Amino acid sequence: MKKLLLLLFVLLVGCKPLFATLGGPQELEVLGWDPQAAKIYFLYVYKDEAGPRPDLLIYDLKGRILTVEKQKPVIGTLRGKELFGFLSDYDKYIAKLRSELKPLSKPESVEYKISYRQLLHGYLNQPADGSWSGIPYWKYQATVSKAEQPLYWFDLDLFYDNKIQTILQLETPDKAVSVAVLRYTGIWHEIGYTKDQLLLFPPEQEKIEKPFDINRLKKI
Repeated sequence: MKKLLLLLFVLLVGCKPLFATLGGPQELEVLGWDPQAAKIYFLYVYKDEAGPRPDLLIYDLKGRILTVEKQKPVIGTLRGKELFGFLSDYDKYIAKLRSELKPLSKPESVEYKISYRQLLHGYLNQPADGSWSGIPYWKYQATVSKAEQPLYWFDLDLFYDNKIQTILQLETPDKAVSVAVLRYTGIWHEIGYTKDQLLLFPPEQEKIEKPFDINRLKKI
């Protein structure tokens, strides 16, 4: 009996969890574009158990400015105790965008090419909490080119798997802007999760982060 209890103790305490508990992938959805306002809308979704609500990304084609609108939790009180949650009307607003925005088109030919060069391959050092040591790690440099002329570079950090996929390539019907979405294992937590990266051609000039405008919900 003592041996059985000792075995159970080792299994429960000494072993790492087999399943993810909180983590998850981060995926990007192209909602569509508004020709009159000259804006493209995206939704960045955190598919985990404890992540925030989706971020709304708006790309202004005229100013070439990408705005990231984050929805902040709403604080309220009940019997003197603070509560927090998220705006239920936010989902209605996203559904409204999906129904009204125009879809982007698949390009007949791809003008912008993405190539990758491995800069580093190794293993993560053991974190301070002593978990998930020895994770395979790669750093790649991605180069975006047009007509074989390099335009710009950026780095990608990959874990567990060094596969980089271009899962989506779209453009506005007037071919003014092209969109690409990369997917790779860019989250090292737990068993490793994929994340999506948005690429805009030509690239945005600025990136602005601000809270979601609650006044917009009143227009629904």
